[in-house]
Amino acid sequence: MKYLLIALFAIPAAFAQQFRGEAVYQTKQIINLTSYDENGNVIENDPIIEKLKKSYEKEYILYFDKSASLYVEQPKLDDPVPGRPAVSSDIPLHSKFYKDIKDKTYVREKELMSKEFLEMDSLEIFDWKLENETKKIGSYTCYKATYIIPRKPKDPNAEPKAINILGNDKEPQDIVMTAWYTPEIPVSHGPDSYWGLPGLILEVTGMGRILLCSKVTLNPKEGLEIVPPKKGEKVSFQELEEIAIKKMKEMNEMNSRPILKP
Repeated sequence: MKYLLIALFAIPAAFAQQFRGEAVYQTKQIINLTSYDENGNVIENDPIIEKLKKSYEKEYILYFDKSASLYVEQPKLDDPVPGRPAVSSDIPLHSKFYKDIKDKTYVREKELMSKEFLEMDSLEIFDWKLENETKKIGSYTCYKATYIIPRKPKDPNAEPKAINILGNDKEPQDIVMTAWYTPEIPVSHGPDSYWGLPGLILEVTGMGRILLCSKVTLNPKEGLEIVPPKKGEKVSFQELEEIAIKKMKEMNEMNSRPILKP
């Protein structure tokens, strides 16, 4: 685990009305991938697998004050290919995510089928359970909090699959999300959509992903303005879900059409 770097400026005014901060987060997918050769032997350190794992690694910066935050994905350069320059081809699904915890609303940039949207809706309210367990992240003492995402039972009327290669006939299990927050930074912000704890969230684990803070700067001399993004067509969460379903149906219909030959 990387040590958390801390930069403090203007300590006497740290918790004044103008209090601001920046937190850098690294995100990784928790995936177990194995590749085999033609003889069925495991390939150690397969470069294809390593590159796939690396593609899930992203970096974000959370800019925050007492009432609002802006979560911004940082550009990522692809590994250079011989004869070609390295370019940033990693187009984020939502590059900016603004949360207003005072009004409990959010604004998020999203891209769908090469079209930009501005999703605007109410913040999700997380039913956090505060635990007694603590640990250190850098020099900060962090406290554990969890919440459970209940999984819906399988539909008994659903058509059975012809072949179940995954062997997943068991009932789906509830998902436990775990967060570590520090009251030493008394704001209710966190990475991505997470918020609502009595301290800045420095780590979140669950749903096959981990978000870990690697650096915090309090009251930086310069920083990004914490304002909602404005680029894209304005939609609600439900409206964007309906648009996504419609687009997927259109794509499926196009792919299923027979090719007509002259």
